Amino acid sequence: MIVTIGGQKGGTGKTTICTNIAAALARAGRRVLIIDTDLQPSTSIWTTRREERGDVPPVYSVQKTGKLTSTVREFATQFDEILIDTAGRDSAEFANAMLCAHVLISPVVPSALDEDTMWHVDDQIDKAKKFNEELEAVMVSSRCSTNPSVKELDLSRDRLGELSHLKFLDSLLRDRKVYRDAYRMGLGVCEMNDKKAILEVDGLMREIYGDECALVKAA
Repeated sequence: MIVTIGGQKGGTGKTTICTNIAAALARAGRRVLIIDTDLQPSTSIWTTRREERGDVPPVYSVQKTGKLTSTVREFATQFDEILIDTAGRDSAEFANAMLCAHVLISPVVPSALDEDTMWHVDDQIDKAKKFNEELEAVMVSSRCSTNPSVKELDLSRDRLGELSHLKFLDSLLRDRKVYRDAYRMGLGVCEMNDKKAILEVDGLMREIYGDECALVKAA
């Protein structure tokens, strides 16, 4: 499967989602490639750190800007899973990545500043689907407060419920230090001892890839 992670705004957790999906897929025995289209190559840095560890399943990465179609076509026969990590802006790479993908994951932080950008993303998806009818577009609530009394999450889901193409997944990622620690160490949270974060990524994996890539096995 080819999955693009992208949107119009930086700081929403795209790289966090990309690296944690990649680590989970690698641990499930998949051969995984990340195509890093960001001039700030955070995912490529993460894969280098992971390779240097030598004690976890590998995730491969290449850096690519401009048109992506030929690159995706080249690697599609060599890898089980391809993740395309795009920059947090309106870029040619983001538009092109949607043409190559089966699924678009667009993270959104529960705040008006982030939510306002999702209407433009929805418009871009409308254009992309004219050329890629199979594209499935989903939103993931990201960097959510760990304080249950904060109601921004419910408000965010209500405000964006009228988008034409983007639909919220049930899963979400909260703003936990363990995600930052995992990135710094070249790991996914599935390789660390934080049950709450593992359950969050498990929910995401189940919704995108099905139970065969679940992190938490059913009793």
